[in-house]
Amino acid sequence: VRLVGSEMCIRDSLVSEKLDGVRGYWTGKDLLTRNGNVLSPPQWFIANWPTIAMDGELWSQRGQFDTISGCVRRKHTNGECWKDLKLMVFDLPHQPGSFSNRAKTMNKLLNKTHSPYLAMVSQFKVTDNIQLYMLLDKVVAQNGEGLMLHLATANYQIGRSKNLLKLKKHQQQAVIQNHDEG
Repeated sequence: VRLVGSEMCIRDSLVSEKLDGVRGYWTGKDLLTRNGNVLSPPQWFIANWPTIAMDGELWSQRGQFDTISGCVRRKHTNGECWKDLKLMVFDLPHQPGSFSNRAKTMNKLLNKTHSPYLAMVSQFKVTDNIQLYMLLDKVVAQNGEGLMLHLATANYQIGRSKNLLKLKKHQQQAVIQNHDEG
């Protein structure tokens, strides 16, 4: 089964929720925005984080984009607003191999990292369009933005990629777009 407008087979992909937060890139030392601007999280927020690069989304819950964005973009803060946030990790850019292997590495890494402010974005396997669109309907009904489909065999790639697709509902239709990994 293939998605319309895509050469990616659903069964060859891992699917996750598209989180509506602020992109966070951990260099192993600094937390950056998508554009490379250095963020100023409190030290306790990044304490005990791994020293390897992690790509993710600063997030708390659905429907909170403005609150999240306002918090992470403040240069001077007492840090209170960061207590509800996590870096939801969705990739390890400098790790070799397929996305499937990087997801396993992410899971192991984050399970041994004792930080309440780091978590892995859950990845799912779906077998067909019916299961995919049922998952999309469920996420959207809970005020989620949509889904991400990541080709399990794909190496990490900076920029737009046919190996990473965004699936969103748009005026009662599902819309598929290539997504920017880096």
